[in-house]
Amino acid sequence: MFDYVAYAVTNLPRHYTDPNSPAGNLAGTDNTPATIPITNAGATLGRVLFYDKLLSANNTTSCGSCHIQRLGFADTNQLSFGFQRGLTKRRSMGLSNAKFYQRGHFFSDERAATLEEQVLQPIQDSIEMGNNLPTLIPQMAQTPYYPGLFQAAFGTPDITPDRM
Repeated sequence: MFDYVAYAVTNLPRHYTDPNSPAGNLAGTDNTPATIPITNAGATLGRVLFYDKLLSANNTTSCGSCHIQRLGFADTNQLSFGFQRGLTKRRSMGLSNAKFYQRGHFFSDERAATLEEQVLQPIQDSIEMGNNLPTLIPQMAQTPYYPGLFQAAFGTPDITPDRM
């Protein structure tokens, strides 16, 4: 049904796994939950979610609007702009190597304990993306692409906050 790019490379470079390297054993700090294995289908779904402006209340802003790939998935603004061009309370945090951030350290005020908890907060923030999950999830279910992407990633087309 879908062609996938090989996003889910599980063989980390030696400097991530060698305890004698300057970086130490980064693989030991991987915070990916065991219940959410990294697969190409899941990574494809994540990439579509990350760049989809449907997730904002007025279809103008995606996660990728502020987390710019060429800037380490961050931005250069002191404060980021929200979906109606209002200023947020903080700048976008860089997302490179987010799977190695330690639990309890998401957002500058550490209000999200996990990456899975963190990803839902900007969508529902009144300045950042201005949406709410009870409205958004039925909209996603009606798109031509999300049911198939969720089916491929999770085995059923059900769209839930935990799967986002």
